[in-house]
Amino acid sequence: MPTVKLTDLVVQRLRRPERGNVTYWDSSLPSFGVRVGYGGTKSFIIMVKGRRKALGRYPMVPLSQAREEAKRILYDRLGYAREQTGLDVSYPEAVERYLRAKEGEIAERTWAEYARYLRGFNFPGLVSEVRAYEIDDALERISGQSNRSHAYTVLKIFFNWCLAREYCEANPLQKIKKPRIPSSRERVLAEEELVAIWNACENLGKYGAIVRILMLTGQRRGQIDRLQEAWVDEQGINFPARVMKNGRDHYCPIGRLTKFVLLQVQPVGGYYFSPIGLVGHPFSAWSKNKGRLDSMVQLDPWTLHDLRRTWSTNASALDIPPHITERILSHASPEGRIAKIYNRYLYREEMAAAMDKMNSHILSLISQEPT
Repeated sequence: MPTVKLTDLVVQRLRRPERGNVTYWDSSLPSFGVRVGYGGTKSFIIMVKGRRKALGRYPMVPLSQAREEAKRILYDRLGYAREQTGLDVSYPEAVERYLRAKEGEIAERTWAEYARYLRGFNFPGLVSEVRAYEIDDALERISGQSNRSHAYTVLKIFFNWCLAREYCEANPLQKIKKPRIPSSRERVLAEEELVAIWNACENLGKYGAIVRILMLTGQRRGQIDRLQEAWVDEQGINFPARVMKNGRDHYCPIGRLTKFVLLQVQPVGGYYFSPIGLVGHPFSAWSKNKGRLDSMVQLDPWTLHDLRRTWSTNASALDIPPHITERILSHASPEGRIAKIYNRYLYREEMAAAMDKMNSHILSLISQEPT
């Protein structure tokens, strides 16, 4: 339902709906509004304990009179509430009480996240008067499905806390379905997300270098985590069959930006990413470092494999031919059986050109001035 600042002119100009009724809530007085029917009738109403109470029809009852009557009803109700339950607590006041109660009780980072979400909502009036439609509208204005889902969870926890203290009579979140978080298998990272991840990797050591290489090359992490100096030459990386998912040797060209990232890594015993003291072993601290990265960059849930899907998607946008993309990603051959037998051309020049194009694309993204 829409919320507007009700004035005489606004009420006069409210259009009737094509069917049914629509209620316009007054932004300056909680629970007060005007209900417009498809026949053009306009009636002032007030919501009391979740029930609609009529205050008269416009223009027989002017706006000023209806508003005063609404204030009187609210005042009488709040007077009772003050004596009985304390339902006169405003939303902002309830938020601050909640945050004071939780400070030191929950993790500092969690507390800061709760404060950011709860203070970010601008619900006027009493916490007991916040309606499900208001919350639903506010959630819709939040960008990112994951952010909406987290905000929903925080609000639900907060209103349960308020309910336990009788600041409200019900939790309005019970009427709202939790926003869905997209499945990782659907995930393609946006350009601004790639930039945010790239920048955060600056302070994540070898893990940061692995993530950047995955972003630039589209390879699997099981190939990069055990990368050896002997596999790398000026033109690309020659992966042996034992590290490939399909069990076949694989050549992947590398662009200038990928070479730059590799130069920042100091190999130990011929291995780029072996853990300290475990030369010859693949990189292993995945969960710890992914957690650090996620704490630095607030994005919808994503996995390292999503970088591979994103590479393929961006390759299409850059007009890289599908058969070249498939060869770079070492997918099953897209060619027919006969072509697979007789076509032994390696397409190395075309693959190198495609990788240079992708490296240039990523470089252009991370080089842009923030807006």
